[in-house]
Amino acid sequence: MVYDSPGFPVDHYLYATVLTPSDAGALVIVDHPGNLAHGVQRFVPANKILTAVDVKKKADGLRAELAQQRDADKRKTLMDHIKGFEFMAEQLA
Repeated sequence: MVYDSPGFPVDHYLYATVLTPSDAGALVIVDHPGNLAHGVQRFVPANKILTAVDVKKKADGLRAELAQQRDADKRKTLMDHIKGFEFMAEQLA
């Protein structure tokens, strides 16, 4: 997945296929039907690319935060984000 734009409460990322990897990043083609950027090729810096491992780490971080959270609304939001990250990790695997 590649960074698209800032978002609240989480940033927005798009699914993409790597065409040419490098240490600095990768030339990708966005593979995100329904998004205006679908089919667009672009270079993405390495720090703006998420892999399945990265997404799993984000989910684990949210699980730790969830264990400490007592507010019901915030807990629900965290659980929703964890489910979203788990889905992303499955898609990227």
